[in-house]
Amino acid sequence: MNSKKYISILVINYNGVSTLGSLLFKCLDTFAEEIRSSNDLVDIWIVDNGSTDSSLEKIRERYGRLFSYLRLSKNFGYGTACNIAYTYLKKIGLKYKYYACSNNDIELLTGSLVRLISTLKELETRYPRGFVATPLLINGFDGLIDYGGYFIDDAGNTWGLRLVFTNPTIATKVIKRSLPVHYADGAFLIVSGNLIESIGFFNSRIFLYYEDVELSLRAWSRGYPVLLLPIIVGKHYRSSTTRRIRFVVFTYTRNRISTMVEYMPPHSLVKFLLWYGFYPLRVIEPKSNYALISLSKIITPMYSNVALYSSFPYFVWGVLKGLNRTIGKGKKRLVFFRVKISDIISQKRVFYSLQEQTKKYVFERIG
Repeated sequence: MNSKKYISILVINYNGVSTLGSLLFKCLDTFAEEIRSSNDLVDIWIVDNGSTDSSLEKIRERYGRLFSYLRLSKNFGYGTACNIAYTYLKKIGLKYKYYACSNNDIELLTGSLVRLISTLKELETRYPRGFVATPLLINGFDGLIDYGGYFIDDAGNTWGLRLVFTNPTIATKVIKRSLPVHYADGAFLIVSGNLIESIGFFNSRIFLYYEDVELSLRAWSRGYPVLLLPIIVGKHYRSSTTRRIRFVVFTYTRNRISTMVEYMPPHSLVKFLLWYGFYPLRVIEPKSNYALISLSKIITPMYSNVALYSSFPYFVWGVLKGLNRTIGKGKKRLVFFRVKISDIISQKRVFYSLQEQTKKYVFERIG
C-alpha cells in the first residue's frame, strides 16, 4: 500500500476516440492538470473496457506515466469495470481511502481535486463508517446544473437538483454543506473503501444504467449515507457516449424494474407502468404546459412518440426481464418521493409535484 495516496479515480473508457473525438482529450487534459496539483494524493487509472478504436494506446501515448492503465478483455459495462479495477488494485497491493468512478466525458475544473479531498476529509469525522458521495456537476452543453443525480420517486423516476436550481453559482451559495440524497450520480461517484469492504461495490449483474441507483439504495438499506457534496468538480457532457435508443430503453427498463422489485413496495410497479402508458398523452400536451419546464431547461420528454413506439418491443422485453431478475442485495423497503397516479397523465402536474417535493426536501435540510 502506498500510504501517501488518498483517492483513486477510475476513469472508465470505451471507444472514447470514436465516440467523443477531441472531447475525450479535452476532458482527460484536465485530469492531467489536476493530478499535477493534487500533492501526490491522487492516482488516476484509465480503465479501458475492451476498446476497439485504439483509445488506450492513444491515451497512453499522450499522457504517459501521469496516469496508470488497465486494459480489460471486453466491454464489461461501467459498474463491473469499476469492480474489476478495484479488485486488481487490491491484488497488486494498492489500497485507498476512497475510490471514485468517473465517466470519460467529465471535464474537471481547476483546483477541483484539492477541494474534493478537503471536503472528504471534513466528512470523515461525521461518517467514520463510510459513505457514498457525488459532487455537483455542470452540464457541459449549456453551463447549467447537470441533469444527473440525486432523487427518486416511487415510480422509479430519477432526477437531479436541476429541478430546483439551474444556476451553479446559486446552488453552491445555498447548499453549503453535504446533503443526504436518494442516490449518487454515477458520472462521478465516490465510495469509501470501508463501505466497499462491507457491502461490496457495484452490482455485477447490471451492465449499464441504474447501477449507481442500486448501489446507493443498497448503501441506505445497510445504514450508510449517500451524500451530495457542496462543491462543483467539473462539467459533464452527458450522454455523449451512448445514443442508441433501443439499447437504452431495454437496458434502463430492465435494471429499473429489477431494482424497484428489490427496494420499493409493489404499488411502485403499477405507477411505473402507468407512467409509460400515459407517455404519449404527455408528449401531445399543449406547449404552454411546458413553459416552466422550458425556463428551468428541463428537456422532457426525452424521446418523440415515433422513437418511443419503435422501441416499444424493447421496453416490454426490459419489463419482462426485470421482473424475472433478482438483484439480491436489498435488505428493506426505502422511502421515496411520491408521484400521484392522478398526476401521471399530465407532465405539468408531475413537474410541479416533484419540484415542490424536491424544494421542501432540500430547504428543510439546508435551512
